[in-house]
Amino acid sequence: MEHLHELINGIKPKRPAGTFRIFLQEKAKKYELKDLQDGKQKWNELKEEEKGEYLKKSHTLSLAYKYKKMIFEKKIRKIRPKKPPSSLGFFMKEKKG
Repeated sequence: MEHLHELINGIKPKRPAGTFRIFLQEKAKKYELKDLQDGKQKWNELKEEEKGEYLKKSHTLSLAYKYKKMIFEKKIRKIRPKKPPSSLGFFMKEKKG
C-alpha cells in the first residue's frame, strides 16, 4: 500500500537498501545482532546460497524502485512548466521570419 501511496501522490521514491543492509535489518528485527561488527562477522559466515537470497530481495527492490522512479518522472514532466525561450531563440525566430 505504501508503494501505491507514493505513486498516486507523486512522492519521489527512495532508493532501496542494498544486500548487506537488508541482511542487517532482518537480523536486527529478530534481535540477533549485538553491533555492526557482529553483523559483518555473521555476513561473512553466510553460505553463498543464503547470500543469494538477500541478493534476490535486493534485486526485486531495485526493480520496483526503477519502476516507481520512471512513473514519478513521467508525472513530473507533465506537471513541470516549459522553460521560456532563450534570447538566442527569440533572435533566431526574428531572423527566420
